[in-house]
Amino acid sequence: MPIAHFPGSVTPGGVGPSLPVILPTIPIDPAPPSPVLKGHVVAIIEIAGSPYITLCGAVTATGHPEQLFGVIDNVVPIGGSTVITGRGSLIVPYVEGGAPLVPDQDIFLAVTPGEVTQTPPTGPGDAIIRIGFAISTTQAIWGLDVRTEIP
Repeated sequence: MPIAHFPGSVTPGGVGPSLPVILPTIPIDPAPPSPVLKGHVVAIIEIAGSPYITLCGAVTATGHPEQLFGVIDNVVPIGGSTVITGRGSLIVPYVEGGAPLVPDQDIFLAVTPGEVTQTPPTGPGDAIIRIGFAISTTQAIWGLDVRTEIP
């Protein structure tokens, strides 16, 4: 079963040096909406009293936006582990619809689980969460600090 290891610290270039603490290991959701891949936005959810990593989307009823955690940073092999990047990290996210990012524009959690968009969701019950800004057509900086609205 794939598992996730949380970095001890995060720097603008990615994962920084680990802190001298025991870091949690959390398995990937055994039945996610689709495979959890490098670049997907993820949340931590609870299933039968245990934490799991799953894809995160803006639809509050199904996407777990209130439990948004980070972006998968590497390929997750069967039975392997992954790193989840957080605030201040350079990310290469999945973009809803496959469109290129527009540099210097905000990115938001998309309605499609695991993806980002540059257009804030507008559906009733959709969470509007700015998760960073694009720095190129494929890269963004994860900056989950501002403009969060969860209905």
